[in-house]
Amino acid sequence: MRKKMRWASVIVLGGCAMSVEAARASTTYSYLYVGGQSTYTGVTPGSTIDVPLYLQETNSDGSTNSLIASEDGLAGAGLSVNFASASDSGPTTITGISPNSGTPTTGFDDILDQTFTSGSAALLEQVGFSDSDGVAAGPQNDGVSEVFLGTLALQASSNSGETTTFTIGAYDPNNGNTVTFDSGYDLDNNADPLNPAGASDLYFSAASTDFSVTTSSVPEPASLSFLFTVSGLMLVRMHRLVGARPSR
Repeated sequence: MRKKMRWASVIVLGGCAMSVEAARASTTYSYLYVGGQSTYTGVTPGSTIDVPLYLQETNSDGSTNSLIASEDGLAGAGLSVNFASASDSGPTTITGISPNSGTPTTGFDDILDQTFTSGSAALLEQVGFSDSDGVAAGPQNDGVSEVFLGTLALQASSNSGETTTFTIGAYDPNNGNTVTFDSGYDLDNNADPLNPAGASDLYFSAASTDFSVTTSSVPEPASLSFLFTVSGLMLVRMHRLVGARPSR
């Protein structure tokens, strides 16, 4: 995928990369692989959960500047999700991963990898040679925007009150796969020798983040018995109070 996209970027942009980079020098960018939420709490034990996956861009000055937007979106993207830890045995598990398939500017034409196990998942996708744009980010808010990459499917732990943590990161740390459309900036590695000049000053390499899933707590049987006993006593007391009222 890297070779395909880099050749496309050379054809489209030619020798214009230097002037484009210079125009953006006043704003720098950082990137994170993120889930729809950093924490999912109160999840019903044994239920299914869909977690949207994004590449998040944040600019340094809260302006409307966006490297991804000025690059006509992403030519390709890759990510991985891996089990990190669990508070007990029987953690939440991965049951699938779906790409953002479609056509630019909202989806990727070609899905190159879509694999998963109970503890890991990977996704690799790109636009086609004939496409005139990449996949765009969603609306920007205070300098932050996100490109939708896909959806992770989870089966929540059957244990109550259990927390499972997953890490979302690059598809392959040794070979950047999240690349802009016009200039071919490798957002996974700002030091990539194939990047246009000045990339390491323009943005920080994309970083991984964690998200957690915590199932709801269910009272222990002894606690339930206590609650039923208290409820029964309250009902008896209310009945006696009603019966003791003077008739009119």
